[in-house]
Amino acid sequence: LTVTVNNPPFVSTKPRTSKLSRHIVELMDGRDSWKGTASALMAILAPYAHSGYRSYGMPVNAARLSKEIMTPKVTVALEASGITAARGYRGHERVLCLHRR
Repeated sequence: LTVTVNNPPFVSTKPRTSKLSRHIVELMDGRDSWKGTASALMAILAPYAHSGYRSYGMPVNAARLSKEIMTPKVTVALEASGITAARGYRGHERVLCLHRR
């Protein structure tokens, strides 16, 4: 009699990261916080988002950036790096707030 035991598949406990979250972590290196519009953040991340087409994992415009930064995939990866992301207002202007814990 031969018994074959299947090993369970490897399940990582590390959160999945995204290209966007990795670049935000780089941006926050040495900073406690960053606050600005999605357009301002998009300008900072411009070298990573190629104009005219989507570089895999990077939004191509500020509106999409604002939506993607709040998705669970990105927020969980940021939180694992000690960074929280939130939306807020500065006067009548909508802003993104990044804070290091």
